Amino acid sequence: MNTDLYGKMLKEKGDIVIVAVGGNDITSTSQPKEIVRRITEIVNDISRNGCEHVYITEILTRGNFSKCPGLQKLVFDRQRIKINKCLAKIFKNNLLKFPDIKFPADYAKDLVHLESRTPGNNGTLGSSCISARKGGHNPATMCVFGVPY
Repeated sequence: MNTDLYGKMLKEKGDIVIVAVGGNDITSTSQPKEIVRRITEIVNDISRNGCEHVYITEILTRGNFSKCPGLQKLVFDRQRIKINKCLAKIFKNNLLKFPDIKFPADYAKDLVHLESRTPGNNGTLGSSCISARKGGHNPATMCVFGVPY
């Protein structure tokens, strides 16, 4: 886990935190239940830290497994689907799904990350913190981080 990014996320204490869950821990021998357990720990840490609303994203498919020897798309997708089903049961309405994202059309050239439509973002989406207005009056912070679990 990137402890610098995780510490920054906890320090920001946003009213809303969206944890962009990726598939980096899925390997040919990983256990979906263990990955779900670790994601749940992250969400619980953020909640205990005072965040009012924690959302997580579903794990999206990918098409490049060069950094994970022995992993193939079929195995990755089977585990990803199991993990997403478990996350949906646990987090219900706090799981963000992206039914309109299409593979490979919406992906960067690496076939792992989503393509950014924002100029100057190196073609992939990353971590960001933005200010938002809660109820139109009080400033709120929404932190969006891709956190390796």
